[in-house]
Amino acid sequence: MKTYIFLTAIHNRNKLKFLYDLQETFIEPYYLAIDKMGKKVIYGKVKHSNEVRKFNYERISNIRVLNRFRFSPVIPIIPQASWKAGKTIMNENTRERIDLLLEEFWKRGYLTVSRKFGTYLPEPERIGKFDVDIVARHKKDYAIGINLSQTDFADEKLAVKLEYLASRHTKYTNKKVKLFVGIPANYFKQAKIILDKLNTEVKKNIKLFQIVERNLSHNRKKKNRKSLPLFS
Repeated sequence: MKTYIFLTAIHNRNKLKFLYDLQETFIEPYYLAIDKMGKKVIYGKVKHSNEVRKFNYERISNIRVLNRFRFSPVIPIIPQASWKAGKTIMNENTRERIDLLLEEFWKRGYLTVSRKFGTYLPEPERIGKFDVDIVARHKKDYAIGINLSQTDFADEKLAVKLEYLASRHTKYTNKKVKLFVGIPANYFKQAKIILDKLNTEVKKNIKLFQIVERNLSHNRKKKNRKSLPLFS
């Protein structure tokens, strides 16, 4: 979430206001990076100063984009560098959210069949035209896991996606496949409103989970192996 906000502000050259260690801070955002400790950071020029400082993601809260205030950078901004770093950070954030959602599967006794950003397991096949993050199994029951982002909630067809994925059955035994959905905490109420509008039978097959990101360090190699479709 922070990465998306920062990249948009950098691209549009909008100033940012946020709390840094609970101190109100105004900056002109320049670029994103990952420091030597593996921490996500943003560099920006501090208000009323020519100093370009590094700000650690962990210590930033209450972000506000000042859309009415644009700036001209005092040093050249290299968009490619920020987008490359931003992509790396977003991949790390996605992996972290998948890890957190996977914990909800484990709590309920599920074993992982496939997942995105796994070390040894294959990535899940698309189901219909939709990507999924996790496929898991508990005895003879299967479940699908997806994480929703800010972009998903801007999509008018989100309800169609949820209804489709929550209506899947196993290919040979025709058993219902549960849908576990990871939701950012600030979108949880909106997710419940969308869920309430779905068909009752579909709604019963969906479980929502608030995903609160932690700062996790990952150093994994991805292995992609082909897998056969499990669901019809």
